[in-house]
Amino acid sequence: MSKREAGGEELGTRVLVWFTTPLDRVPPPTRLKTPYTRLGLRCVRCEVTCTAAGRGHVYIGDSTGCVHSLTRQLKLDSFQAFDRAVKSITAFDHTSIIITVADKNDGPSEIKVWAPDKADVHGQPPCLRTLCPDPRPNQAGSRASSGLNQAGKVPKVTALAVHPNLSLMAVGFQDGSVMLYRGEVSRDRGSKHRVLLTVSSSITSLHIRHNTRATHLFVTTKNNIFCINCTARDKETTVELDSVGCEPGCATLADGRHEHFLVARPDCCDQEEVAEILRQYGDWLYSKGNHPAAMDQYIKTIPHLEPSYVIRKYLDTQHIHNLTTYLQALHRSGSATADHTSLLLNCYTRLRDTQQLDEFIMSKDGAVDCDVELGVRVCRSAGYYDHALLLQLNTSYIIITCNPY
Repeated sequence: MSKREAGGEELGTRVLVWFTTPLDRVPPPTRLKTPYTRLGLRCVRCEVTCTAAGRGHVYIGDSTGCVHSLTRQLKLDSFQAFDRAVKSITAFDHTSIIITVADKNDGPSEIKVWAPDKADVHGQPPCLRTLCPDPRPNQAGSRASSGLNQAGKVPKVTALAVHPNLSLMAVGFQDGSVMLYRGEVSRDRGSKHRVLLTVSSSITSLHIRHNTRATHLFVTTKNNIFCINCTARDKETTVELDSVGCEPGCATLADGRHEHFLVARPDCCDQEEVAEILRQYGDWLYSKGNHPAAMDQYIKTIPHLEPSYVIRKYLDTQHIHNLTTYLQALHRSGSATADHTSLLLNCYTRLRDTQQLDEFIMSKDGAVDCDVELGVRVCRSAGYYDHALLLQLNTSYIIITCNPY
């Protein structure tokens, strides 16, 4: 794929090649009876609900409960993991095992461990283990039957993390509980579990960091960040790192090059820098001929981007609707000048939009900040004589006209 094909040349970004096989050379999917698209996704009404990558594969979960595995050669295999939407997938670089999660309407969430490399002739891999965890006191079961017949609402799984050697698995819940499983993740035998933490808000992410000396579990909620030392069995210690947390999907661990725990926050980037990114994206959309979408990006740059930069791009008559939208946004933000107001009046008269013209002239308690003489001339030339008169009545222009001496 070239930079120009990916849009990288215009934005000056680095282009990465993810697949080695062109789309028009993709082999037809095998072992599939349902009609499929070119990439092998089933031709039914479904949505992608989660993704993961590991060991040269991209795993895609959908709303019908299927998991699709895609290689760099665009070879696809699919299997039915649940009879409901797949909530999350966890994959690894050093093993082919994957872990999937799905919610039940009338019970605990279901966690399944799969071995995709041992699929049968029909493409269905063996399920090595099934768990239905319940963090409530005296109900934290590890087998599929656990928690199903207990009273009360069972909290759903909201986050999951697994140790690289598959000896630890942490599960976060909607009620703010964190449960830790010790033992081989793919086996029930010898597995021990306990609740390590209970807080007031839902767990948004879990991350396990391991080195030769210690193993730490990082826990985030919307209100907190915790670090749990899981090195010694039954001697876990918890430390609160921050009283500000993050939303689901907004935290990750560093890749090892820096000793930092990364959390996405709204204040992490200066607004001027954000506006510059939006401008570049808008320019790219504009160069592709998608002018309405480009205008959506330009509006988000107000008040940081110079308005004349955008206005010059849309002065052509065919873009008058987009230009009007931008000028209206300028006025709503309080960033418009008298020249912008005059230009907006001109747009309204050209569009013959009497309703917008009425509302605008009567806005601000009758005080319209513009070049009144130019505005009157614009209204009169378009045949809007009543609006020209109203504009004069709502300003001091009529006084100047009647009292020249």
